[in-house]
Amino acid sequence: MHGLHAADIAVIALYLAGIAVIGIRSGRGLKLSADFFMPRRFGKLMMVMFSFGAGTHSDQPVGVASKIYTSGWSGILVSLLTRPVPDEKLENFYALLRTPVKPGEQVAVPCTLPAHAVVPERHNLFPNSRFEIPVPSRTGIVGFLVGWACAGGLTVVLYAITRM
Repeated sequence: MHGLHAADIAVIALYLAGIAVIGIRSGRGLKLSADFFMPRRFGKLMMVMFSFGAGTHSDQPVGVASKIYTSGWSGILVSLLTRPVPDEKLENFYALLRTPVKPGEQVAVPCTLPAHAVVPERHNLFPNSRFEIPVPSRTGIVGFLVGWACAGGLTVVLYAITRM
């Protein structure tokens, strides 16, 4: 059927059946058209689903699943089956990431540091491992906490609105 595999058709049928079940179960509580536009009897889960649906696009789940299928699994498989990158190459790469570029600086050979470059000290969260996860700065931690506080405040406001 137009190049669709049987698994694709099964996923589409399962998705459509799930949407139909959700629609039928949700529609049972609707009595007036106002209930459809301002649903007060749907419950918290449906309100979260409405909010999530309003904040995302319909093509995102399909795009994410497609990317995982076409490149994600192959990337995971390749990383598990190939030899690890030599430590000196990794150190050079991480040094390039940590070293700031000065205005007007010229590099003769790609992926090399200029002779006068000073590589900043490595401050990793896990210092004796191969993970290059930097220790968070105070600004990063404050920004993270402020972002979560804003998300929590928005959640409280939306919850209060649904209780009016």
